[in-house]
Amino acid sequence: MFSVKMLFVNNHLTCWNSQPLIKNIAAGNLLSSAAILFSGNTFSHIAQFASFLNLKFFSHTTYYNIQKKYLYPVVNKAWTEERRSILDEVKSKGPVNLIGDGRCDSPGHNAKYCTYTMMTDEGKVAAINVVQVTEVTSSNAMEKEGFERCIQDLAREEVSIKRIATDHHTSISSSMKKDHAEIDHQYDVWHLSKWVIKNLSKKAKVKGCEDLLPWIRSVSNHMWWCSATCDGNAEVLKEKWKSVLFHVTNKHKWNGYTHFHECCHPRLTSAQIRKKKWLKPDTPAYIALEEVVLNKKILKDIEKLTEFCHTGELEVYHSEYLKYCPKREHFSHKGMVARAQLTALDHNANCGRKQAVIQSGPHAGEARYKVSFPKAQKQWVAKPIKEKKSYAYVMVLMDTVANACETGEVEVEPEARHLPKNISGTAPPSKQELVDKHRSRFNR
Repeated sequence: MFSVKMLFVNNHLTCWNSQPLIKNIAAGNLLSSAAILFSGNTFSHIAQFASFLNLKFFSHTTYYNIQKKYLYPVVNKAWTEERRSILDEVKSKGPVNLIGDGRCDSPGHNAKYCTYTMMTDEGKVAAINVVQVTEVTSSNAMEKEGFERCIQDLAREEVSIKRIATDHHTSISSSMKKDHAEIDHQYDVWHLSKWVIKNLSKKAKVKGCEDLLPWIRSVSNHMWWCSATCDGNAEVLKEKWKSVLFHVTNKHKWNGYTHFHECCHPRLTSAQIRKKKWLKPDTPAYIALEEVVLNKKILKDIEKLTEFCHTGELEVYHSEYLKYCPKREHFSHKGMVARAQLTALDHNANCGRKQAVIQSGPHAGEARYKVSFPKAQKQWVAKPIKEKKSYAYVMVLMDTVANACETGEVEVEPEARHLPKNISGTAPPSKQELVDKHRSRFNR
């Protein structure tokens, strides 16, 4: 802010500022700080942008003071109100169905933070919890801890849970069986299908099993179909799943099963039969497929696919999370919580957007699509384009920040957990001691 003090000849003193003031805080600095956080940016990136333009910008001290005093409390208040609204709506409908998944701040087994999110069937975020690795025994234990905290938060709000769908996390599965047996636990179809594809792809690379390769995508699709058409019956699901071993050999009717005796597809024509590369029983490719389909683990886990649940909406949400919390950036625990809350606010505000339509021209009114070539599918596909997102909630947040600064009525932040200053668990030695010990392998 550029400030000018002027003393006139009659000793009249006046002051002019290039920015209006809100309780002695430059309004531009306050709202710029809010815009940086609410748009998912970081101060370092915007400050560097300003420096390249030779544009005078406020210091990082100013930004972090504003962030701590005004921005974090305002975001927390907004999320608390949004969460209360979602839970009131959920409780009015009776027992709720949820999907849950965790997202770590870095890949592998060295993550510092894990954010666990639970979402309703309508696709709205109902619970989020950020866990730091110092609160548990290891990085692998963070997802289960986040899951348990979300369950406890919902229990305190007296939310009745009917069903939860998760990925194939061993610790969460064990916890559901021991501590939450009253809740129906389902697996995400995509994660189990991914396991099948991974194992079949591995076996198809073995010499003599090359004929298995064209069937991998079909077997994956078959699992989705089994889950979608089993009507909640685990035995029907198993029989339909195992029936793929008959179909791949061009056998479409069989005996020995209780519920499922023939394929549901239309009768194949002679041309279709000749075109298909059927597998012969007792060949290496067929035996490899049989090992995967009849695997004891998959036959046990497939029982949790009876409700045809999938966490695709959460995967989209985690992709959106990268805007506010990129994995290449490090944030404090409070920063992680605030950015998780901002992601949830953004997602809930734009949940259920309709497909966009062409506005003018000969195709006006038709649904909009874009052409894409996903590397995984290796084929051209058409993807629907949704309507533009609304950021009206951000304008409300900006007004709230200005009002909080003007009135001084700042919401008290939630009680912070007692987290150590670093993840080592021990006090750091003096810098000079570390400098003295420092050695470089490139020194001669």
